[in-house]
Amino acid sequence: MSTDFEPSEYISRLQRASEFSAAEGIAALLVTPGPDLRYLTGYHAHPLERLTCLVVPADGPVKLVVPELEVGTAQASPIGALDIELVTWQETEDPYALTAKVLGEPGHGARIAVDDRMWAVKAIELRRAMPEAEQLAAGVVLSELRMRKSEAEVTRHSSTPVRRSTEFMPKCRNGSGLVEPKTRLLATSPTRSRRSTKQSTL
Repeated sequence: MSTDFEPSEYISRLQRASEFSAAEGIAALLVTPGPDLRYLTGYHAHPLERLTCLVVPADGPVKLVVPELEVGTAQASPIGALDIELVTWQETEDPYALTAKVLGEPGHGARIAVDDRMWAVKAIELRRAMPEAEQLAAGVVLSELRMRKSEAEVTRHSSTPVRRSTEFMPKCRNGSGLVEPKTRLLATSPTRSRRSTKQSTL
């Protein structure tokens, strides 16, 4: 079964991400492949050395910085049905500088939030490309966003069947799959047995 939602659900999430960012004084969210990108857009992109980065500004259109080689994959994903501009880059270009350009070269004091699971090398390169901006974790926005379930999410979760797993159930020798209670065996020595017999005859 597909785990993707309708485009309207992703559009709503992106809009709320922008609103939450503005409320926190964050200029933009930068999200690379991983659970946060899937949550916001439905795009199941593989984490690669080449930078793919969703740019979600507090004010302005959402864009996706993506390698030219990955454009087809991005367009075939739910992103293709969203109003997201693809900003492509070639192998000879600096994608981090391009991301900074997409953001309008953030100046001193601008707060840029990167997703919590972003590779360290990518976060460092983004900081290099935007040295005057303050970089922080995007969890302050995305965690709050995830906690507030939409009607579509509530409906999806309530209709998901519950499966009972027997993967960790111990197997009995009788093959029943049920664990029988253990019987504690008390060892009785012949001497103790004779003593008990004598006591009983007194």
